[in-house]
Amino acid sequence: MSKKRNHIEFHTGQLSALLHDPGVVAVINAELQPVLSEARHLAPVDTGAYKAAFRSYVETVKVNGLDRPVGRLENTDRKAGLIESRMGILAKALGGRARGLRRENSRVRAADRKYERQVKREESGGF
Repeated sequence: MSKKRNHIEFHTGQLSALLHDPGVVAVINAELQPVLSEARHLAPVDTGAYKAAFRSYVETVKVNGLDRPVGRLENTDRKAGLIESRMGILAKALGGRARGLRRENSRVRAADRKYERQVKREESGGF
């Protein structure tokens, strides 16, 4: 007995219109908001510039010839790269939703421990 396969063809114009529907963009923004608030909650507060520099937005990315809306979360503070590399704020805020997070978790935890030791040394007056 042969299996009958179904064939589905998508009209890329209609699919693109569906993906860019305001409702879909609103759902993407709704998914970003808890991550954004968690990142702000986890952010260290020295001057407050890092915490205030988080922003989320939806942009269009071309994937397999189709424009897809993608949610982005970024920090525009000038020290964001340094803080993120040491503390992994965005990775923690994503809570396991980021690809490769398991592999990076051990590096982030090691960087956290190193950063905490450095802060303790500075607080005690030693370098």
